[in-house]
Parts: sequence; C-alpha cells; structure tokens
Amino acid sequence: MATEKKSNFKNIVGTGFPEYVNDQIKKRGEKLNTTNRSNSILEFLTNRNVWFRLSSGVDVNNDSSLAKNNVLQGGTLNTNQNIRGGFNETYSKGTNDDLGFKPMPGITNVSIGTGGKWQTLMQADIEFICYDLDQLDRMTKLYMSLGCNVFLEWGHSNYFRKDDTFETNPSSIDFFEYKDRDKLLKETTNKRQSSQGNYECLLGKVYNFDWSANNDGSYNCKIQVMGSGGIVESLKINTASNVNFDIFLTEEDTDE
Repeated sequence: MATEKKSNFKNIVGTGFPEYVNDQIKKRGEKLNTTNRSNSILEFLTNRNVWFRLSSGVDVNNDSSLAKNNVLQGGTLNTNQNIRGGFNETYSKGTNDDLGFKPMPGITNVSIGTGGKWQTLMQADIEFICYDLDQLDRMTKLYMSLGCNVFLEWGHSNYFRKDDTFETNPSSIDFFEYKDRDKLLKETTNKRQSSQGNYECLLGKVYNFDWSANNDGSYNCKIQVMGSGGIVESLKINTASNVNFDIFLTEEDTDE
C-alpha cells in the first residue's frame, strides 16, 4: 500500500531571526551583564538614542534639487547631507510674510508599526513642523502629496559590533544615488546586515496627510506612509520534491 508523503509547512509564514540579529542580541546581553564597565559600555547603556531621516522621491520640474535640499531629520540637511549648523544655515526669512527669521523645519515625532493579514505591511506616522508659508509650500510639494514616494530611515546612535567594536557614528544610505528600486532595496538589505540589525528603513508611499496652523505662525504637519515590511522578504513557499508540474499544462500552453 502506497503511503502519502506530506510536506513540512512549518516555515511557510516566515523564518527565524537572521544570524546577525541573534549575534547582536547576545552582544547586548553580554554588555548588560558586564560588572567591570568601560566608558564605551557606560555610553552604550546610558546614552543610546534613535536617529531618523526622511527623504522625498519627488522631482519638481524633473529636478531633484529641492528634495536633496530638504531631507528631514531634527532639521534639514545641507547639500553635503549633513545637518545644517550655524545661524545663517538654520534660520531664514520667508518671502511671503514679514515675520522675521524662522528656524528650519524638522521631524518632531515618528511612529512605526505593521499591518496586513500577516503583518506584511509597514506603516509609519511622521510628524514635522514648518515655521512659515515658504517651508509649508516646499513640504507640501515633497511630502504632503498622495502617492508620492518617500524613504524613511532609522537606527541606533551607537552599538557594539560582533567583534566588540563600538560604533558611534552610524551612516545612512544615499537615497538619491539609486534610480532603480531593486538596487535600492538590495542596498538596504546589505545595510541591515552590515549594521547587525541596528538599521532599518521603509520605502513607501504617502496615503494620507494633514496639517494645522498654530498661534505662533508655525504649522504642524503629519503624513502617513505605507510600504512592504521585512516579513515579505522572509516568506518561503514549500514545494514537494520530485513533482512534475508539466502534467498541469494544457495543449494550448505547450503550442508555439
């Protein structure tokens, strides 16, 4: 009597943590349990923060200059992709009002979660502030338009690598260097691995936005972004071995 060989479907939804994530978890536990703590360990335990960066994929008049000059963090980045510094860079006068010098716009809050039946989607609520109508106009073109592509990055400000190197200056991805979506996603995968799980990102579309005016002349803005989550990359489909799928083809499929 023939017996039916059943496939093992235990990993059809997803897989376990990547090895570099397991290594990072072990490394953190090791540092937490250290009794003789160095300056690096004390900094890691007491001064570990999260950084965020938001870039726009919108080309205004077929030019990405406006997007490159308005990458959002706690403020905006300059052309060298560094946070602006000094009075002349961080303060400016609006052309449509007479309210004096105003600070640069910046992110005030980020909330990230998952959605979908199998948590295959990643969603982010991003809040930022504008201080005059000129800034609001730029942010509307770049970020507050339905369907526009944005790239959100975040990670830990410091962490220990597997080889015990203490990383205090994590880098981000140059979003504007990549014109091909698949190449960008491949680079993000490499970045997660090279940072040993201390970097994450979301490439998605804006599906909702809102803004409100404050009494001091500033504007609170909020966008909601949705993109594919990390679990999509870990999905696997089990197929039985030694199965000839040609038996399911019809004559029309095989005719040339």
